[in-house]
Amino acid sequence: MIAGTGIGGVFNLGRTNTVNTTTTLTGSSTGRTLQLTNTGSGAALQLTTKITAPPLKVNSQLKVTNLDADLLDGKDSSASMAATDHPDAATLDGSDSSAFAPSTAGN
Repeated sequence: MIAGTGIGGVFNLGRTNTVNTTTTLTGSSTGRTLQLTNTGSGAALQLTTKITAPPLKVNSQLKVTNLDADLLDGKDSSASMAATDHPDAATLDGSDSSAFAPSTAGN
């Protein structure tokens, strides 16, 4: 067996490690348990999964600083139209709907 492969194998940094069960890191630190730092031009973390599975799962309702999906489009959610602010479609452009299609009633 190659080192770093299979259950109970050594986790080798800088190598591809393969296992088919969950690996857990548990700690009771007052700070973070795991820190990833990449001083190069690449990302510090990449999560890859099947298209049908979420790439990340958390057990907290707290917002994460600098990871707020609300701002992905560059706008705060308050810039969106509220559900109660729906316009009247018949006068959306300032004209009554009768101005667009002439009546054919009685023809």
